[in-house]
Amino acid sequence: MVYLALFIVALVLFLGFLSVTAIEKKRGSRFFSPQRATLDATASRVSDGLRHVDFSAFVWHLARDISSRIVHDVAHVSLIVVRWLERLLTRIVRYLRGKALTPQVPSEGRRSAFVETITYFKKTLRRSKETTKDKTEV
Repeated sequence: MVYLALFIVALVLFLGFLSVTAIEKKRGSRFFSPQRATLDATASRVSDGLRHVDFSAFVWHLARDISSRIVHDVAHVSLIVVRWLERLLTRIVRYLRGKALTPQVPSEGRRSAFVETITYFKKTLRRSKETTKDKTEV
Protein backbone atom coordinates (compact mmCIF):
# COMPACT_ATOMS: atom_id res chain seq x y z
CA MET A 1 0.00 0.00 0.00
CA VAL A 2 2.85 2.39 0.85
CA TYR A 3 4.51 1.71 -2.51
CA LEU A 4 1.26 2.50 -4.32
CA ALA A 5 0.92 5.82 -2.47
CA LEU A 6 4.53 6.76 -3.24
CA PHE A 7 4.04 5.83 -6.89
CA ILE A 8 0.91 8.01 -7.12
CA VAL A 9 2.70 10.97 -5.49
CA ALA A 10 5.63 10.61 -7.93
CA LEU A 11 3.21 10.37 -10.89
CA VAL A 12 1.30 13.51 -9.77
CA LEU A 13 4.54 15.45 -9.36
CA PHE A 14 5.78 14.37 -12.79
CA LEU A 15 2.47 15.34 -14.42
CA GLY A 16 2.62 18.69 -12.58
CA PHE A 17 6.10 19.28 -13.95
CA LEU A 18 4.96 18.52 -17.50
CA SER A 19 1.95 20.86 -17.19
CA VAL A 20 4.08 23.74 -15.79
CA THR A 21 6.56 23.25 -18.64
CA ALA A 22 3.70 23.33 -21.21
CA ILE A 23 2.24 26.52 -19.67
CA GLU A 24 5.67 28.18 -19.74
CA LYS A 25 6.07 27.33 -23.44
CA LYS A 26 2.67 28.81 -24.24
CA ARG A 27 3.38 32.04 -22.29
CA GLY A 28 6.93 32.35 -23.53
CA SER A 29 8.29 33.10 -20.07
CA ARG A 30 9.29 31.11 -17.03
CA PHE A 31 7.80 31.15 -13.55
CA PHE A 32 10.21 32.38 -10.85
CA SER A 33 12.88 33.06 -13.46
CA PRO A 34 15.55 34.76 -11.24
CA GLN A 35 15.28 32.16 -8.49
CA ARG A 36 15.48 29.31 -10.97
CA ALA A 37 18.54 30.86 -12.63
CA THR A 38 20.23 31.12 -9.22
CA LEU A 39 19.31 27.51 -8.44
CA ASP A 40 20.67 26.35 -11.82
CA ALA A 41 23.97 28.20 -11.25
CA THR A 42 24.31 26.71 -7.77
CA ALA A 43 23.54 23.21 -9.06
CA SER A 44 26.17 23.54 -11.81
CA ARG A 45 28.80 24.73 -9.30
CA VAL A 46 28.02 21.80 -7.00
CA SER A 47 28.21 19.29 -9.84
CA ASP A 48 31.56 20.75 -11.01
CA GLY A 49 32.88 20.55 -7.47
CA LEU A 50 31.77 16.95 -7.12
CA ARG A 51 33.46 16.05 -10.39
CA HIS A 52 36.78 17.68 -9.48
CA VAL A 53 37.12 16.82 -5.79
CA ASP A 54 39.57 14.05 -4.92
CA PHE A 55 37.40 12.09 -2.51
CA SER A 56 40.09 9.55 -1.61
CA ALA A 57 42.42 12.33 -0.44
CA PHE A 58 39.55 14.00 1.40
CA VAL A 59 38.60 10.78 3.19
CA TRP A 60 42.27 10.08 4.01
CA HIS A 61 42.68 13.60 5.45
CA LEU A 62 39.44 13.28 7.41
CA ALA A 63 40.44 9.88 8.83
CA ARG A 64 43.87 11.21 9.83
CA ASP A 65 42.35 14.23 11.58
CA ILE A 66 39.77 12.12 13.42
CA SER A 67 42.33 9.52 14.50
CA SER A 68 44.75 12.18 15.75
CA ARG A 69 41.93 13.78 17.76
CA ILE A 70 41.00 10.40 19.27
CA VAL A 71 44.63 9.70 20.20
CA HIS A 72 44.92 13.16 21.76
CA ASP A 73 41.76 12.66 23.82
CA VAL A 74 42.87 9.21 25.00
CA ALA A 75 46.27 10.62 26.05
CA HIS A 76 44.56 13.48 27.89
CA VAL A 77 42.21 11.16 29.77
CA SER A 78 45.05 8.80 30.69
CA LEU A 79 47.09 11.75 31.99
CA ILE A 80 44.15 12.85 34.13
CA VAL A 81 43.78 9.32 35.52
CA VAL A 82 47.52 9.04 36.25
CA ARG A 83 47.51 12.40 38.06
CA TRP A 84 44.48 11.35 40.09
CA LEU A 85 46.19 8.09 41.06
CA GLU A 86 49.37 9.99 41.94
CA ARG A 87 47.45 12.31 44.26
CA LEU A 88 45.64 9.38 45.84
CA LEU A 89 48.85 7.44 46.44
CA THR A 90 50.56 10.56 47.79
CA ARG A 91 47.76 11.03 50.31
CA ILE A 92 47.93 7.36 51.32
CA VAL A 93 51.72 7.47 51.77
CA ARG A 94 51.49 10.73 53.74
CA TYR A 95 48.86 9.16 55.99
CA LEU A 96 50.92 6.01 56.52
CA ARG A 97 54.09 7.97 57.26
CA GLY A 98 52.20 10.13 59.71
CA LYS A 99 51.02 7.02 61.50
CA ALA A 100 54.52 5.54 61.68
CA LEU A 101 56.09 8.75 62.96
CA THR A 102 53.80 9.16 65.96
CA PRO A 103 55.99 9.36 69.07
CA GLN A 104 55.83 6.31 71.23
CA VAL A 105 56.52 6.90 74.89
CA PRO A 106 58.03 3.93 76.64
CA SER A 107 55.69 2.51 79.23
CA GLU A 108 58.33 2.54 81.99
CA GLY A 109 59.46 6.11 81.38
CA ARG A 110 62.97 4.87 80.51
CA ARG A 111 64.65 5.37 77.18
CA SER A 112 65.96 2.46 75.22
CA ALA A 113 69.61 1.48 75.42
CA PHE A 114 70.17 2.58 71.83
CA VAL A 115 68.83 6.09 72.49
CA GLU A 116 70.95 6.39 75.63
CA THR A 117 74.05 5.34 73.70
CA ILE A 118 73.40 7.88 70.94
CA THR A 119 72.75 10.63 73.49
CA TYR A 120 76.00 9.82 75.29
CA PHE A 121 77.88 9.84 71.96
CA LYS A 122 76.42 13.25 71.01
CA LYS A 123 77.32 14.77 74.37
CA THR A 124 80.85 13.38 74.19
CA LEU A 125 81.28 14.71 70.66
CA ARG A 126 80.00 18.13 71.65
CA ARG A 127 82.37 18.30 74.62
CA SER A 128 85.33 17.30 72.49
CA LYS A 129 84.50 20.04 69.95
CA GLU A 130 84.19 22.61 72.73
CA THR A 131 87.55 21.67 74.25
CA THR A 132 89.32 21.86 70.87
CA LYS A 133 87.72 25.24 70.24
CA ASP A 134 88.92 26.52 73.62
CA LYS A 135 92.49 25.33 72.96
CA THR A 136 92.64 27.08 69.56
CA GLU A 137 91.37 30.37 70.97
CA VAL A 138 94.18 30.65 73.51
